[in-house]
Amino acid sequence: MKKRRSIRKYKQDAIPQEIIDQIIEAGLYAVNGMGYQNTIIIQVTNKELRDKISEMNYKIGGWKDGFDPFYGAPAVLMEQDQLFLRLREWITVGLSDF
Repeated sequence: MKKRRSIRKYKQDAIPQEIIDQIIEAGLYAVNGMGYQNTIIIQVTNKELRDKISEMNYKIGGWKDGFDPFYGAPAVLMEQDQLFLRLREWITVGLSDF
């Protein structure tokens, strides 16, 4: 994590949960807007769900069918801001006038 590298192909080996936990912990302490520690990190290691998210992601990104924006990684970590999730819920239930 101290050096940046571009990875475009991953092994299919499962990542040990201890390693994923360390990555999530580092992400939770990363710099964020106005010092709010309100980040949620969602771990996806189920292959079928990961593939479905990959498909939705490539469609949104405008890539060709079959492209894997996660480059075959066996795990995906998705970050969400708690405020974003609350705003989405408010809009869904019709409380967008605030």
